Amino acid sequence: MGGIHEVKHSLRRLAKAPSFTLLMLFIIVGSLTVSMVGFNYVYTVTVKPLDSEREQSVRIIRQIRNTVYMGEVGEPRFVRFHHDEIKRLEQSGVLDEMGEFTYVSPESVWLSTGTVGEEVQGMSVSKEFSSFSGVKAILGRALKDSDYDPSNSPVVVISHWVWQHFYAGREEVIGKRVTIDGVPTTIVGVMPEGYRFPTFSHLWKPDTGSLSESNQIKLYFRARSDEHEENVRQLIAERMTDELKASVSQIQREMVTPVEVRSLSLVEESTDSMGIKIMLASLLLVIAVVVVAAINISNLLLAQSLKYQRESAIRAALGASKSRVVGQLASDGLLLCVVGLSVSLLLTSLTLEGLSSAITALIGSRLPYWWHWQLDIATSILAGCLTLIIILVAVIYPANKTANFNISDILRDGTRGAVSKINTVASKRMLGIQLGVVSFLIMVGSLVVYLMTSVISSTDLEKDKGFYTISLERSGAEEISQELQIALRERLSTNAMAPMIDEPILRGAEKIDTRIYQSQRDINKRIRTTFISTLDADRLIRGQNFGASDHLNSERVAIINSSLANEIFGSLDVIGNRIEIGPLEQEDSFLEREYVRIIGLAEDSLISLTADTDHRIYLPLSQSTSIPWLDLSFRSQDINQTMTFIQRSLKAMDQQLIVTNIFDHYQNRRAMLATFGLSMGGIAIIGGFSLFMALIGIYGMARSQVNQARYEIGLRRALGSTDRRVVWLMINKNMHYVGLGIGIATAIFAACGFVGYQLFQGKIPVSMFVQSGFFTFIGLAAVVVLALYIPVREVLKQTPSASLRMD
Repeated sequence: MGGIHEVKHSLRRLAKAPSFTLLMLFIIVGSLTVSMVGFNYVYTVTVKPLDSEREQSVRIIRQIRNTVYMGEVGEPRFVRFHHDEIKRLEQSGVLDEMGEFTYVSPESVWLSTGTVGEEVQGMSVSKEFSSFSGVKAILGRALKDSDYDPSNSPVVVISHWVWQHFYAGREEVIGKRVTIDGVPTTIVGVMPEGYRFPTFSHLWKPDTGSLSESNQIKLYFRARSDEHEENVRQLIAERMTDELKASVSQIQREMVTPVEVRSLSLVEESTDSMGIKIMLASLLLVIAVVVVAAINISNLLLAQSLKYQRESAIRAALGASKSRVVGQLASDGLLLCVVGLSVSLLLTSLTLEGLSSAITALIGSRLPYWWHWQLDIATSILAGCLTLIIILVAVIYPANKTANFNISDILRDGTRGAVSKINTVASKRMLGIQLGVVSFLIMVGSLVVYLMTSVISSTDLEKDKGFYTISLERSGAEEISQELQIALRERLSTNAMAPMIDEPILRGAEKIDTRIYQSQRDINKRIRTTFISTLDADRLIRGQNFGASDHLNSERVAIINSSLANEIFGSLDVIGNRIEIGPLEQEDSFLEREYVRIIGLAEDSLISLTADTDHRIYLPLSQSTSIPWLDLSFRSQDINQTMTFIQRSLKAMDQQLIVTNIFDHYQNRRAMLATFGLSMGGIAIIGGFSLFMALIGIYGMARSQVNQARYEIGLRRALGSTDRRVVWLMINKNMHYVGLGIGIATAIFAACGFVGYQLFQGKIPVSMFVQSGFFTFIGLAAVVVLALYIPVREVLKQTPSASLRMD
């Protein structure tokens, strides 16, 4: 009965103070909703388990092993599987010993129905893929063994998104012919909605053995247990180590380290094993936001409890136990927390549904299939834990502190005695901590927003419209010879192709680490070389571009950028000078050690947000003997027609080139900007809400102190003190803890900024750290002073006699 009575009493008190009740609910609901939405977003992306045990048991194999070049053993690094290695593992029976397995080759392809076309993520899959996936098609069928016979007509299974996007969901799609990278292919099946296994694929082709050496092969298996997973890793490691040793001489074998094999889940693969670290960082952020809210709630409830402290003292004098008094003081907060939790769960559910719909509409086709945001058990458990933190910090603590009183002191002094002063000092300390946490969060957030804004401001989205890049390779491990390059350039310059492609540029072997021999000056920065057919005219500062006169039998020439010219010669007057260049690494055999004559000077290209750049050397593609791959960049008004013509032209060449990747600059840049926009919006909401809570706390504390000091203020003004002195006196009473909180946050941000600058190797300019911290500090100091000033200003509007009477 006592508990019910306290609840009724709390309801009456809260009803009598609607402004206080609404403010408290706003803080509780806001902090819980913001925290849960942020947590759920990161949790879904990083560590959320997949829907079924079958999906969770899927593992991808990665290997770290020594590189080998021309019989020489290099340092261990991550190396992808090649098609021939997978075939050898399959032929030796190693894959069969793994149990359920499949291997796939992801690729970006051009899918065209004849009237419309688009870049689509697809993959070539092994025979085991359909049974390994275990998901049936909703229309037609899955791939079967006969589809893997190269003599049969090519077939493909498409995703639900492709079915809706290209065919508007028409059921007669089965049997339709679609062109994939120029190859007419028959659609034999449509997969269920949301199916993009193993990550975000939209079409699945049978691997008929035509994959090139450069194709990335991903090997998956299903782990039956931890022991089975360990056995598979050991089995593959032993086999790959034996193959590696067999490929080098007896002397070199001593340098070979055992191959390290790792197995990752689908979620771990998508985050590159960084999921847990990211999740822990987000949890710290969530807890920080809730602690800020809890401190604010604590101060407000503490001030509210002081109003009823005299009533509590009377109840204690009449025999009420301390626990009963604490229960009375805490009942308001407990009731508000229960209501706030219920409302926040509802708001979180609605917000996550809207967020998931918005992200899916913007970039849904490029997301892993399990990225769907909704209120789940983990988020609900977190909500309960965060509410418990609020109850302990913001409800129980002030109630217990208020209940620790001397009955005679309270009955004698009320709220103007020593007890009130002690509580005020405690509020100031908690407010200093709160403001410190908020200041640090806002400084970090402002830095991130500054970085994103800098990237967005330097991005010309309109310029990327109609701009595409396709990657070309030879089948197998063959390189692209100079003869094949000439044939390709002739194809691109034909009268039929010219109207379809604007500004075509060929690049090959891009960003080769390069050294310069016999330089008179020390060169401390990285030098990178790119083979290119012609340089963008807008980037050429002086000199001449590459032309028809630059060929294998002519003098070797180069174009260098301004930073390299200044580094080597101390001047931009470098046309006609000669330098000796060569590869930094032995693996880059297509860059030979030779002298080149500088014929042009190019402007610097930023490699990061700093004004610094890599040193760049551009060599004419026509002077390369062979290249492992080529990138063709161009502009097109009708990409579907252009890709169809390019595919036909490539097929007509004597030595066939294949398209291994298609990159739509506009769509990818648009997706990046949309992601940045969502991130900036989230940061702004969290930072704005945290700052608002801090200001409420500061304003509440200042107002409480001003109310308590109303008599003192009236007396000082009556004795001749100026309003300015009174304002400064009242602000100064709080500035010690407020300034300490902001100061410590600034010092921590400066230390973190120094570490971050070192970690990013100077790619984020020092000015961004300094400006983010400085302007955030000035802005916070200004709004804090304003929040402290407003309550004093309200009292100063009264006459001294009125202040003395109101006390």
